[in-house]
Amino acid sequence: MPGRTRSLRSVHLWVALPETHRDTGRDFRHHAPEPVHREGAVIRVFLGSLAGEDLFGPGLPPLLEAATVPGPYATTTLTTGPAFEHGLLAGRWAGPELGYLGPGSHAVTLADETDAPARAVL
Repeated sequence: MPGRTRSLRSVHLWVALPETHRDTGRDFRHHAPEPVHREGAVIRVFLGSLAGEDLFGPGLPPLLEAATVPGPYATTTLTTGPAFEHGLLAGRWAGPELGYLGPGSHAVTLADETDAPARAVL
């Protein structure tokens, strides 16, 4: 329930597909990705290509969905596709805001400046 917690527990993402994929049938697949340890962070790639992991859904355009947990006082930089837009949802926030990276962004740097692990979904 909104207002009861300030930590991110789960995310359900919907994607507006391009016109060429608009009539793609509904599909659900549970995927529990293996963690990738990189630069003080644990990254789990659910869909797309990031941190050396590649996972693409059948018949879908290029998409990216990944969760990252930078360790306490850690900074990690993730390479992003400059041809795409990216949204970033942080697990600790003052309000439900989505960070935005427009086309042309080559990387996003995540920094946890606290003594507890943070969470983010890209």
